[in-house]
Amino acid sequence: MANMMYFLSFLAILSTLQAIHAVEYSVANNVPTTPGGIRFTNEIGLEYSKQTLISATEFTWHLFKQNSEADRRTTPKLSLFIETIGAGQVAFFNNDEIHINANYIQGFSGDVKKEITGILYHKVVYSWQWNGNGQAPEGLINGIADFVRLKAGYASDYWRQPGSGNKWDEGYDITARFLDYCNGLRNGFVAELNKKMRTRYSDNFFFELLGKTVDQLWREYKAKYKSIHIRNLRARIDRQRNATQEAGDLLPEGADPPDFISPSELSRAPDQREAVKEEAEGEEKAEAARWQRRGGGGGERAEERGGGIEGEGGGQRRRHRRRRQRLLKLFKELKRRQHQLQKKATKYNSIMANVMYFLSFLAILSTLQAIHAVEYSVTNNVPTTPGGIRFTNEIGLEYSKQTLISATEFTWRLFQQNSKADRRKEITGILYHEVVHSWQWDGNGQAPRGLIDGIADFVRLKAGYVPDYWRQPGSGNKWDESYDITAWFLDYCNGLRNGFVAELNKKMRTGYSDNFFFELLEKTVDQLWSEYKAKYNT
Repeated sequence: MANMMYFLSFLAILSTLQAIHAVEYSVANNVPTTPGGIRFTNEIGLEYSKQTLISATEFTWHLFKQNSEADRRTTPKLSLFIETIGAGQVAFFNNDEIHINANYIQGFSGDVKKEITGILYHKVVYSWQWNGNGQAPEGLINGIADFVRLKAGYASDYWRQPGSGNKWDEGYDITARFLDYCNGLRNGFVAELNKKMRTRYSDNFFFELLGKTVDQLWREYKAKYKSIHIRNLRARIDRQRNATQEAGDLLPEGADPPDFISPSELSRAPDQREAVKEEAEGEEKAEAARWQRRGGGGGERAEERGGGIEGEGGGQRRRHRRRRQRLLKLFKELKRRQHQLQKKATKYNSIMANVMYFLSFLAILSTLQAIHAVEYSVTNNVPTTPGGIRFTNEIGLEYSKQTLISATEFTWRLFQQNSKADRRKEITGILYHEVVHSWQWDGNGQAPRGLIDGIADFVRLKAGYVPDYWRQPGSGNKWDESYDITAWFLDYCNGLRNGFVAELNKKMRTGYSDNFFFELLEKTVDQLWSEYKAKYNT
């Protein structure tokens, strides 16, 4: 009798297991001799892929709490095909069939096994989730699929950070991270939401499960990560300020530097616009004050003492002071006009407003540079301290002034800037480079710094302001080595597909991946770099 009970128990367990594995799984590599098909065989394989389909299915059932066949969609078979599909397409799902592009596998520059595993987890979810009888937003459907991928531990490196996005149902990683936040408020929330979507869909499901509307939840989710976004933008502001200050050292004394934050930055986080704008304005005022001190303040202190270099030549000093005052009035007027334009940003294109402002800035700067000679001043503000006394005894005002002049002339010679036109060209080139940083996208902070600076120098290159000290095309050891090295490489890529850099920048609006090169040019960035180097035989 004991043996009979054991046998009956065994049959019951076996019956349960057969029910779990009633789904049929198949994997086929339809392009085994292509580079992508070969890489699939070598690094992923048929058996691993089949086991991943099984694991992804069981993980989805567990996450959705679909413990019986009655809870699930009817899916008798799941199939995977590795094949060549449309250019730039990664994969697609249709009638419980997953199709993955062999070209994507071949061109992927990271851990291809992890990437394909993540894609399979995402696509498998489509076979088991409910879609509200076709009423649910598409962004929610693929967001739930990416939520499963996230919880399985296969989020990709190119995913955007938590708190990103403009709408809760924007889809994919944006919605997945929002759902993860909601699931943290109520464990099992996504499973219950999926269950409710079996026959219909309503945004009210969020309220029924969490006691808040989906819009309330989205606002609170964004607020949670607001400080993170502000810190990131503040770091960007600091980088822009430092870069602008370096270029600003070449400007006439008393001139305000341009704005350190652009409307394109603020548009990425519309709900944070006012907070960031206030912070940017605070930074700007502090910086303007520092420029004021460096310009007019120091000279006046020296004049009050009636000594030192600033105390010499009263007529010349007064002329310089009047010139600085005119400059400040001009720039104050520019700032006033810019402020008026920014007030109308909700009605007019704010980017064009800033472009007009900066064109005005460049026009005035160009005129002033033509008439403004370099003025050198040295002031010892602490003459009675030990350090100040030693400066006076061992270095001195006159020697320091002469050093400023010598260093300037040496730099001009080294840069072969033999005329004002040469120096104006160099300043203009620097300004073109730095202005790009205000308008380009940076992949939400994920893009390599060398690519960011390389794109800025690419714009400088196309504008015709390449300095003589740039290295030749084909130089460099890495494609993202930065500045002129990367600029020449991007120029080569742009020659393969006109408008490539513009499309690359557009893709970098919310994230970054080296695979953008493959999606646009159907070659990995490493392949492109090798061919670029071969072209120049370097």
